[in-house]
Amino acid sequence: MTLGDVTVDFGTMQARRGTTALRLTHREFDLLKYLAQRPGHVVYRAELLREVWGYPDEPSTRSVDHAVARLRKKIEPEPSRPRYIHTVHGDGYHLTPDPAPSQARRE
Repeated sequence: MTLGDVTVDFGTMQARRGTTALRLTHREFDLLKYLAQRPGHVVYRAELLREVWGYPDEPSTRSVDHAVARLRKKIEPEPSRPRYIHTVHGDGYHLTPDPAPSQARRE
């Protein structure tokens, strides 16, 4: 997956900004992969807590918000103005990756 100058390989769990390796945690890779499998769709906090964190019930925690903030600092060009991981206030997040090269040529 490509997010601007960041390339993420979920198979090898490696991320790079250009030639520089990014240090993403296992949880950050899991979170990003889950969002990437649902591009443009709202993914609710409760869903992330259940599917990525493994909580059976919705606990009262800000874990998702903190993880997204850390991930934005690592992959967003301007973390305070996210281009890829967007907040859907009161609900959750959605990922807007760059189009695949073949898709970009068609548009």
